[in-house]
Parts: sequence; structure tokens; C-alpha cells
Amino acid sequence: MNKNIRERAALSAAPERRERDGLLRRLRRPRRLRTPSAPDEREEQCGQRRAAGRIAAFFVLMLALTLFARGMAAAAATEVEVTAPQRAQVTEETVFSGTLESQTTETLTLPEGLTVRSVYVSAGQAVEEGEALLAVDTDALSSALTRAQGELDRLNLQLAGYQEPEEADDSALTSAETGLARAREDAQSAAADQSRALSRAEEALADARTQRDQAQADLAALEASRDALRQTLEDQYAARDELQSQLDAAPEPPDSEAPDAQDPERGAADNSGVREQLDALNAQITEDEAALETLEGQIEAARDAVRSAQDTVDAAADSLEDAQSAAQDTRRSNQRSVEDAEDALTQAQEDYAGAQADAETQNLQNQTEAELLAVTIAEQEALVRQLEELQAADGVLAAPVDGTVRALEGTEDGGAVSVTFTVRSDGYLLTLTGDELQELTVGDALTVSQGEEQTGQTALATLTQSEEGEWTATARLTGGGWTDGSAEARIVSSSETYDLTVPAAACHTDNGGSFVYVAELRESVLGMRYVVRREPVNLLASDGATAAVDGILSGESLVICGATRSVQEGETVRVASS
Repeated sequence: MNKNIRERAALSAAPERRERDGLLRRLRRPRRLRTPSAPDEREEQCGQRRAAGRIAAFFVLMLALTLFARGMAAAAATEVEVTAPQRAQVTEETVFSGTLESQTTETLTLPEGLTVRSVYVSAGQAVEEGEALLAVDTDALSSALTRAQGELDRLNLQLAGYQEPEEADDSALTSAETGLARAREDAQSAAADQSRALSRAEEALADARTQRDQAQADLAALEASRDALRQTLEDQYAARDELQSQLDAAPEPPDSEAPDAQDPERGAADNSGVREQLDALNAQITEDEAALETLEGQIEAARDAVRSAQDTVDAAADSLEDAQSAAQDTRRSNQRSVEDAEDALTQAQEDYAGAQADAETQNLQNQTEAELLAVTIAEQEALVRQLEELQAADGVLAAPVDGTVRALEGTEDGGAVSVTFTVRSDGYLLTLTGDELQELTVGDALTVSQGEEQTGQTALATLTQSEEGEWTATARLTGGGWTDGSAEARIVSSSETYDLTVPAAACHTDNGGSFVYVAELRESVLGMRYVVRREPVNLLASDGATAAVDGILSGESLVICGATRSVQEGETVRVASS
């Protein structure tokens, strides 16, 4: 590192050195001796030589100070280690702490209620597979088997009940739908009947009005005829009065002896004509008066007919109004019936939806109960099989594998009997606990390590959650070298190749996010220097040693991965030679 700094300092000082060396060469170049022409010329030449010497001394001093300052700055700067981002694979692992327990023991437990008749082994005795360990009373065994089988049948019957799906009762919904359909049909039928009744009432009113109008027209015609006849009679009365006046004004027939009497025949002829006209007119008047009387009777009858027709119209109008009112009442009644039926259907639908939800909830509960019951049934089936096997063996319990008896318990009081013995094989059970286990699945590959030397591969065998919510997982290990105690299990959660990876120690995080420090070469008054620059990055993955990032980094960036002391952005540093 110091060599590189010296080389860069030498390069930056090269122009100054060349200028200084050129000046010194010129000063040292032999000059042709000339005879001074005068004292003033010699004095001027001496002054020039002294000035040149001072200039050379100044440049030498500046060069020495520059080199000294650079050396001091380089010595005071923090030394850092850098690395370039590389393309690499990052494998993320989850580490779990667990315990290893030897699986070299096996415990055989008999159901409660069996009476031990004989014990054939003792603690510490070696046994072989199939060798008799103890014998139980066969009568008690038969009774226990009968009870266990009855309990198994009861559990299976209960399970069948849980497995029968609950269904919501839709009878009320069907009834409501039928009621709504019937209400709508009744409303339509009633509307049709009322429509026909209204049509008949409107037709009757129209007919009554037509008859009334005809009666009124007939009455008007008769009244017009009567008025005309009255006018005729008035004219006739006037004519009769005129004729009667003429007749009354006519002179009496003259006395025949009177000397100045007129012609009697002529006077009689004139009166006779007027009288005939008067008689004819009186006859006509009599006839017209009779006709007028007849017309008056007809008019009165016509008026009665008009009044009767009007009554018929009023009755028809009342009937129409009653029909309209009845139609409105029927319509409102039918509308209320339909609305009530719709409300009933809505309520029935809500009730049915609630019943369906209740049925689904009940089915879920039944499913849960069935799952729990299935576990109990499996245990009961195992108990029945155990009792059947004991009965088939005449009550003799035999060793399932080769081993050594470690303990006999419960053989005195007739309660539960257990025999513990060591199995002649190797094997360990790894038990893990923690909420992080819920992210795993049975069959996931595990790398198990114990200490610094013992490592093995296995797969997750079981994964369960207790009623308290605690997650537990187990895995089996074979081979030698394992001991009872703590162990670590690692599972790969992701493995991917990234274009930019740096040492995990190079990544930092604060309130501004994730970032790395980069050593950037910049020019300063003291020459080229490495200055710390903060570069934001996104942390994609990390395995603890290597971190995958993205940002504006490149493969040429000098990422600071170590330093003799903490660094800050903008600080000048020394890059280690390595």
C-alpha cells in the first residue's frame, strides 16, 4: 500500500521535479567566459545568479513540503480493506435449536384392568424378539377386549353421526316462495276480474248515457213541436180574433123598407165568407189544441223517460264508482298480500341463509369433532389390536425386538403394566420447538450438527401443534457419534445466484435504509486520495457471511469491508495493499 502511495505521489510531483531539474541544468551549464565590459555588467550577472538560486531553493522547499504533507496525510488516514462486488450464490438458512434423545429404549404398556398372572423376566435380563416377558389372566383379558370392542363400536357410530352433513331446512323457504307465487296469481286474477267488472260498469254507464241523450233529444224534439204548435195556435187565435172583429164590424142586414138600404144579397154574401173562414179556423184551432194537449202528454212522458234515463245514468255512474273503489281496494289488498308474501319470502331467505350458516358452522364443528374422534378411534383400535394380539397369544406379552429389560412397573397392583427395555440398535430423536416451525412441512431436509465435528442429514418426520398452540417437530437420526443433549438443525429457505454480492459485514443499516461504504479515488490538493462515499443498496438476501444487494454498484466499485476504525462519508482513507 505504501509503495502505491509513493508511486502516485511521485507521479503527481513529476512535473515539478522536471521543471526544477531543467532549471538546475541551466544554472549548472558551463558558460563561455567573456570579459566583463564594465563593473555594472558583472554586478547584474551576479544578481541574476543569486535570483536563480533563490528560485531553485524555493521549488526544492515546496517539493519537500508537499512530499511531507502527503506522507503525513497518508499516515493519519484510516486504513480500510476493500472488495469488489461479485456474482455469487447466497443460500439463506433458518437455524433451530433442539435436543437429541437416544431412541434405544422402548416401553410396552398393557391396558388397565388386566391381572398379571406370571412374570418371566427381570430387570437387566437380555431378551430376544418373541421371547415371553409376562402373562396376564385370560378371563380378564376377554372381558377387557369385549369392553374395548364395544367402546370402539360406540365411537364409530358417533363418528358416523359427525360425518353426516347437516343441511338447512328449506321447507319454510319453499312455502314462502309458493305463497308469493299464489299471492301474485291471486292478484292477477283479481285484477282481471276487477278489470272486467270495470269494463261492464263503463259499458252500462255509456249505454245509460246514450239512452238518456236519446230521451233528451226526443224531449227536445217534442218541446220544439209543442212550441211550434203553440206559435201556430197564437197565430190562429190572432186570425180568429181578426175574423171575429170583421164579423162583428159588419153592419146589420138593412131593413127592406128602408129607402137607403143597400143590396141585402151583397151583404149576406160578405158575412157568409167571413163566417166560413172563422168556422174553418175554429175547427183548425180545436184540432191543433187537441194536438197540443197530446204533445203535452208526450212531453211529460218524455220528461219522465229523461228522468228515468238520468237515474239509470246516475245508478250506472255509482256502479262504476263502486267498481273503481272496489278495484282500488282489491288492488291495495292484493298489493299488501303480495308485499306480505315478499316480506315473508325475504324473511324465509334470511332464515334459510342463517340456517345454512349454522349448518356450515355445525359441519365445521362436526368435522373438527370427527378429526379429534378419529384420533381417539385410532387409539381405541390400537388398544383392540393389542388385546386381540394378547388373546391370540393366550395372554403372553412377548418382546417385539431384541434387547435388554430395563424396568418392570405395575406388576403388583393389577393396574397398568409397563415393561421398559433397551433395543439393540442405534438411533436418536431430534425434537424442535418454536413458532417458526409452522413455516415448515413434513419431509423438509434438515442438516443437523452437534458440536463442531458431528453433522448429519435427515428429514422432518412429524410436525404438530399442541392445544396451547406450541409447535413441535421431530426427526430421526441414525449412525454413531451422537449423544443426548442439545443440537442445531438448519433448513435451507432459499438459494439463488445474484449478480452483486458483498461481505455481509460491509452492509450497514440506519434510519435512511441499507447502504455500503465505497472507497472512491478523487483528486485533491495533496494528490489522488481515496474518499469514503455512502452508497444506498437494497438488501436482497444474506446467509450471514455474504449479502446479495442491488443498487448502482458495479463490479469496479471498491466496497469497504473492513477498517482499522469506523469511517464516515467524506473521510479520506488508505486502502490496504491486499
